[in-house]
Amino acid sequence: MSTLSQALRLRISTESENEEVAQPTVGLFGTIQSTWREQFIPTLQINHYNPVVEEWSMESQQQEEAAKATNDFNLYVITPKQQGFYAFAEMTASAIRNPEKTVITILEDDDGAVYEEHQASSIEAVKRLLADTGVKIFDTLADTTQYLNDQKKA
Repeated sequence: MSTLSQALRLRISTESENEEVAQPTVGLFGTIQSTWREQFIPTLQINHYNPVVEEWSMESQQQEEAAKATNDFNLYVITPKQQGFYAFAEMTASAIRNPEKTVITILEDDDGAVYEEHQASSIEAVKRLLADTGVKIFDTLADTTQYLNDQKKA
């Protein structure tokens, strides 16, 4: 097993080693300047890959791309704390390339941070556009959790 594969395997949480049925894995992508992951992870009943690291590197990027290719689902959570534009491009590319495994959640509020009116209307237009690809789109972490947990294998 390559070093990259070993590192990726360590970054993916797994259920008990005695688990007979392999559970789906969801990648947690999107806004990094937020605590949404800390709120979301404890509610998951499936495996997850968290790409957030203290120091981003080329190896981190390679691990993330490998995970995106092998995850059962790739979740993109966008919040008003999103500072850059790459997450939007990444989310859109995923929606076009793999709509069946792309899940999008756009939060209107993130610990008191909200979109300005013109941003909110633009976000709604993005959601309508992406919905045409067949992706699952949610407005709350609770609805997202419910959908993903429903994918758990018996």
